[in-house]
Amino acid sequence: MNLERPADDVRQPWPPPTPSPASASTLLRLTRRQWEIVSRVAGGMPDKAIADELAIAEDTVGWPLQRLFEMCGVHCRAALVERCLHLGLLGQ
Repeated sequence: MNLERPADDVRQPWPPPTPSPASASTLLRLTRRQWEIVSRVAGGMPDKAIADELAIAEDTVGWPLQRLFEMCGVHCRAALVERCLHLGLLGQ
């Protein structure tokens, strides 16, 4: 039994590489809608509640949120809020 990887076996690293974190100046250029979403995420609201409050579709919350994760180099809501707090972009 051969346990070596074939030469054409291309595997992705795990965990995936983390993008470099966004600076405060990058995050200050967020759109009004992105700020509305970030502030509600920081308040602990789920996507559905954010969508209802802003009178938008739930997908309209999810896509900008994923973009915010990428911009901040994070993979979850808590880390997004932590990054914004660390940069002083959200009130304590």
